[in-house]
Amino acid sequence: MASRIVWRTVVAGVVLLATVTSASVVVQSDASLVRAALAAVAIAAGSVVVPAVSSRNRLTLATSVGAALPFVLMDERFDPVATVAVFFLGAVLLSIAEFVRKGSIRRALLYAARQFMGYCGFIAVFSGMLTLVGGSVGASGWDELIAFVAGGVAWIAVDIALWSATASTDGRISPRFVALSALRDLNVFITLIATGGLFGMMYGAIGWWALPVALIPYSFAHGAFRRFQETKSTYKQTIRALAQIPEVAGLNLSGHSDRTATLAVAMAEDMGLTPEEVEDVEFAALMHDIGHITLNDPTVAEHGWTREDLARWGAEIIAGAPSLDRIAAYVRRQYEPYRNPGEESDPSVSMVSRIIKTASAYDAHRMGEGLSQLEALERLHQGAAYEYDPEVVASLRRVLDSGVTVNA
Repeated sequence: MASRIVWRTVVAGVVLLATVTSASVVVQSDASLVRAALAAVAIAAGSVVVPAVSSRNRLTLATSVGAALPFVLMDERFDPVATVAVFFLGAVLLSIAEFVRKGSIRRALLYAARQFMGYCGFIAVFSGMLTLVGGSVGASGWDELIAFVAGGVAWIAVDIALWSATASTDGRISPRFVALSALRDLNVFITLIATGGLFGMMYGAIGWWALPVALIPYSFAHGAFRRFQETKSTYKQTIRALAQIPEVAGLNLSGHSDRTATLAVAMAEDMGLTPEEVEDVEFAALMHDIGHITLNDPTVAEHGWTREDLARWGAEIIAGAPSLDRIAAYVRRQYEPYRNPGEESDPSVSMVSRIIKTASAYDAHRMGEGLSQLEALERLHQGAAYEYDPEVVASLRRVLDSGVTVNA
């Protein structure tokens, strides 16, 4: 408790000192104090406007405000130190807004710090390129554009690197997965930076009229991002509803598909699979037992069936949708051993199928047989010679140790 109080006191003192220093820098610079104050408030207010993204990264309109600062803050010349100081003041207000939203001082400070460090990378590259390119092409407009693009690339790179590091602090999610997830939202990040640049570059010519000119195209992009994510969400909900048909019909353990999907996704993230593969894992895990609906057929009951038959029939049902061909292939091979005698591993059995097999077996042991977590894991370890990939079983253990909850 005492160490926590000391840590918080030190952090508060550093933030207060940096805030006073930044305010002093802005006052002594050539920056318009009115515009500086408006910019700091706009950064905090912009953090409320959040476009829909595929990853868990939080991208906001505050990025656009920061991108516009180098162009609108100064009347005569660009001052990188004063620009960074204004953004820092905005980041302090942003951290307060994040604390109100999340209720966590640590998360609020980490998020604000990440935004500030990313912006420092942007300004450092922008300033350096402006000097370098300006000497070659002069003040033709191209100097600012080239410097702005280079700075934007640096901003994106720093933000992704920092988010990968901070989002993986719990040790459960692979930094590789986090970084690849962030790259899927590259279009959103670019749109935010471009919106700020568009406003900033037009501000000198038409003043504040540049604001609606820049925001109108952004509003269309914002709506497109939201509709895309809503479509994906509807698609996933439809798959989940179909996957529950065998359970509703009493042909499978209730909640098995959802629990298997939860575990499988956590394992895929832990193992550093790509976002596309993690999505495949989720869909395949949800529908891995869809073949159980064939058990209602009297012919099947009469002639008997095996797990492999159920997997094959399920894959045939899924393959009825051409967009799910890849998912069908994973489901078809879910019961195959990860290796055969004399082999180190069977490369034809995908990691997706291995993860589904392990997650499904664990839930069957836990919920179907009533075994404890330790007993269920022991069953999987006993089959690690051929049936279950030891790497996947180890990932499952890490996921369970990290406290992932699976609803019964």
